[in-house]
Amino acid sequence: MTANLAENGSVTPTNDPAAADYVRAVVARSGTSFLWGMRLLPRRRREAMYAIYAFCRAVDDVADEPGARDAKLAQLAAWRDKISALYEGRADCPITRALLGPRADFALPRA
Repeated sequence: MTANLAENGSVTPTNDPAAADYVRAVVARSGTSFLWGMRLLPRRRREAMYAIYAFCRAVDDVADEPGARDAKLAQLAAWRDKISALYEGRADCPITRALLGPRADFALPRA
């Protein structure tokens, strides 16, 4: 998803097939049993769940992968910045682009 910021400050998501394909691949590659449950959801909800799962997977990988604590803290800070940008209507990676629509459609809380 990409977004346009309307004059009133609201986010207007537009379709981004590459971002949707990316988050779908993250879910499929993960081998999670959640995939089967997500596949049963209506398309809009399913795609939202793929995006949410991909975000959770990325942040969890920061914690799980080997690395120095400072590097991990920097990666988590970068994700905080990406989420802040997302709530301002900007997205610079496939995961946050895929989250633009669900954030607006389902009023996903920032917290």
